Parts: sequence; structure tokens; C-alpha cells
Amino acid sequence: MHHVGPSAATAVSLTRLSEGLGATGAFSSQPYSPRFLFTHLLLPISVALLLSWALMSAGGDMWLADRLYAWQGHQWLWRDTWLTSDVLHKGGRNLSLLAWLLVLALTVWCWRASGRSARAAALRWPLLYLVLAVALSSGLVSLLKSVSNMDCPWSLQRYGGTLPFIGLFESRPAGMGRGV
Repeated sequence: MHHVGPSAATAVSLTRLSEGLGATGAFSSQPYSPRFLFTHLLLPISVALLLSWALMSAGGDMWLADRLYAWQGHQWLWRDTWLTSDVLHKGGRNLSLLAWLLVLALTVWCWRASGRSARAAALRWPLLYLVLAVALSSGLVSLLKSVSNMDCPWSLQRYGGTLPFIGLFESRPAGMGRGV
């Protein structure tokens, strides 16, 4: 039997994919709905802020740092090691940046190829969401680190460092540099 083109089921599947599966499926070629934005943006941010506030106001951040410090024999064993400074911090940052750039390139390709490919059309909004989510979360972390003025736990006197603990909303004493 000679097969000329895609089967009817395949043609229907490709048509549904190119039109987007909408609210009933995994892919959509349309921008995100208000419900999606609420459940994937507003709700997670609100929960993270609430949990952060609860953790800090109840002293949970210091409790966690106390446990980590105690588990390491009341010292920061991994502070200046090759594994933590080079592999995890620098290598992790570089790997994350490379992955983000690859997803960005794929996103641009999907937007340009969406007229020719149903799969590209279906993936362009999810990929754009991923690119924006990673960029915004990384930017937000950087912004919060620069405005929070908090010191790293190993810099605190409580954990063998030289600096006193200054709370998130407390003013730093005159002459004391910014938190690191």
C-alpha cells in the first residue's frame, strides 16, 4: 500500500497543536490567561513573600544558620573550598547563564519559525515564560541582595566572623560598610 501523506489522525493532531490546545491541553499558542498568571506569578510571589516574612520574623533564618554551623563543628568547613567557590558558585552561575542563553536562542527560533512549524508555534509562549521567569527572578535576587544590606552568616560574630548581626529593617551603624 502506497502512503502519500500524513494520516487523518496525524493531520488533526497537527491542526490542534498549531491552533493550541487552549484550556484543555498542555500547549497554547496564545498569551497566558489571567488564571495562569495568577497561579504561576502572583500566587508564588505572594507565598514566597509571606513565608520569607514569617521565617525572618520568627528567627527561622538564624535557626537554620545555627543548625548548619553546628553540623559543621561550629565552623564553616566549606567556606573557601574549591568545590563551593569555584564549582558551585562560579561554575553554577556560568552553567545557569549558558542554559538561559540556549533557551533564549530557542525562544527566538520558535518565534521566527512559528509560521512554518506547529511545534515551534506551540512552544513559543512557554519558552518566553521560562526566559522571562529566569531573567526576572535572577534580577530580583540581585536587586534584593543590593538593597537588603544583610551580611553573609559567616561574616557574623555569632558564627566566628567580625560583624554584629543587623536585622533586615535596622539601620547600620555609622562607619559600618554595606552588607556583603
